[in-house]
Formats: sequence, C-alpha cells, structure tokens
Amino acid sequence: LVLIPGFGLRPLVKTLTAALTLVAISLYLAITGFEISATRSYVMLALVLLAILFHREPKPMRSIALAALLMLALDPSDITEPGFQLSFAATLALIAAFENIFDETLQERGPIATLWRIVWFLLLTTIVAQAATTTIILFHFNNLSLYGIFSNLILTPVVTLLIMPMVACYFVLLPFGLDPIALHILSYGIKAMLWVAHEVSGWPHALTYTRGPTALGMALAMLGLCWVCLWQTRTRRYGVIAILLGTATLFTVTPPDIFVS
Repeated sequence: LVLIPGFGLRPLVKTLTAALTLVAISLYLAITGFEISATRSYVMLALVLLAILFHREPKPMRSIALAALLMLALDPSDITEPGFQLSFAATLALIAAFENIFDETLQERGPIATLWRIVWFLLLTTIVAQAATTTIILFHFNNLSLYGIFSNLILTPVVTLLIMPMVACYFVLLPFGLDPIALHILSYGIKAMLWVAHEVSGWPHALTYTRGPTALGMALAMLGLCWVCLWQTRTRRYGVIAILLGTATLFTVTPPDIFVS
C-alpha cells in the first residue's frame, strides 16, 4: 500500500494493514492447531492490532494480562501446563526488561551503535528468558541446559532473519504453487538449528539432571517473578529474594532412586 503513489501517507494505511494482519494471524493460528504458546502470542498481537484499529495506544503488559485472563477463562487447567507457564513467564520478563531501556536505546545512531544494539538485544533477550524459566524447567523436567544461553544467542538471528520470514513466504507462495522455493531456503535454517543443537549437546555436562524445587517453592518463585516484573519502583528488587528462596527449595527434596522416562 505504501508503494501506491499518494496512498502511503494516508492514516488509513495503518488501520487497513492492522485489519489485514489480524485476519492473517487468525488463519495462521487455525493452521497451527491452537497450541498454548501460539495462542498466547495470537491474543497479545490481536489486542495490539485492535488497539491500532480503534486508535488507542497498545500496552504490552496489559496485553499479556488480558491474554492470560482470556485463556484461563476458556480453560483454567492451562495454568498447570508447562507450555503455558514457560510462555507467559518468558514473555512477562521480556516485556518488563525492555520497558525501561527500549526508548533510551533507540536514541543511539550510527552503524556501530545499531550493531551493538542488535547484539545487546539478542543477549538480553536470551539471558532474561532463560532466567525467567529456569525454575519452571527444574520443577517439571529436573534438568538444566548449561549452554542454553550460548546456543540461543547463535540461533536467534537464524530464526528471526531466515526461518520465520521463510515460513511467512511459504504461506504467501502456497496458492501459486511456488512454496517449494520457500521450503528449500527454510531447510537451510532448520539444518543450522539441528547442527548447533547436535554440537552443543555433545559438550561436557550439556544437560545436567538435578532435583526440582517443591510445589510451594515453585509458587513462591513465580510470585517473586510477578513481583519483579509488575512493580515499577525499587520495591521490585525484593522479588528476587522470593525467586531465590523458591528455587533453593530443591535442596530440601530427596531425589528418587531412578527416573523412568
């Protein structure tokens, strides 16, 4: 629409593209099968697009809260699912982390500053997501990936710049029978992911099995995470104590003699 002479400057463009995007992501959600993480992403993005349609300022923190309320209203049992907990914990932490630094960081100019900003965003995203989900992973799966931050730092650009754009191109080219082009390029991204995963998993102690926190410790850690993310004052720092205490309950657990997969 922007390429149409004289049309790209009209306010209608933003509203129209938001409406078209809402239709597109609705179809995509239906195709992917309403997985928990995909549904969370859809509800949050749909709320942002609706805010644009009604000329309101989208608020990411409100979007994730409404997404949680809507999903739990439809199926309260989702809250016990690892997928629900991991998806919301990581997203909540990322929103809180970027809320205060995003505007300031965007003030920088120049190629060096831009490159540094990209690397910094990737590193921060990986560290924050890993920190927010570690207790949940320990609780449900009793293991810890020691090199997760390193591998995610390598693969995030591959996913962002190659895999996801090719997935989008696949659906665009599908009606014209040209989808094999996107799939061929997509295969290189998938091969890169598998190669990194295979290499990193072969490093010493790549996957460390450990005890998980107690149910009470898990609840305390999640309460601490919400405290850190939702408060806007220095009071938020006390949530870290709750997270550490909750996670530390794993030392009170007597592990079983054997795990059956």
